[in-house]
Amino acid sequence: MYFHNYAASLVPLSGTQWHCLLSDDTVPLTEAGERVHVREVYGAFRSVERAREDPNGNHIKRFLRGSTHYPDWVFEAYAWRTVVSKAK
Repeated sequence: MYFHNYAASLVPLSGTQWHCLLSDDTVPLTEAGERVHVREVYGAFRSVERAREDPNGNHIKRFLRGSTHYPDWVFEAYAWRTVVSKAK
């Protein structure tokens, strides 16, 4: 095991986990650029095309459009969080 206890496992996760390259032109620098990336991440979050599940399973149904389990705004909020936290 890498950590002695739960508290020790939180220490490396409290800071930045990833740093972009200084010359990385794929990182959005404007809000308009962030919106483009958010749409892509949102689509990836909602995609179930390649998901595999037991025929009796209900997990995939939670991600389908119109599901009441996870409303659309939740996916968008996490897409924004993912894009902006990685870009900064």
